[in-house]
Amino acid sequence: MYPDGRFPSEMVLDRQRQALYKEREKLYEEYRYLKKEYADLDKASRTIDDYLESLRDEPERRRKKGELE
Repeated sequence: MYPDGRFPSEMVLDRQRQALYKEREKLYEEYRYLKKEYADLDKASRTIDDYLESLRDEPERRRKKGELE
């Protein structure tokens, strides 16, 4: 209801609803993109962490094999 006490016309409500649907679809599209981007970055981060962990553990493995002595 508007401040003057009237209800908006059906045409006005329909235009507002269509605008909201378009905005929702645009935001959802952005959400899907960001969700995928986050998943890609998370995977890359885990891969880097695993690689660095393997580099950190390598001298210990060599030591156990007797290669560094």
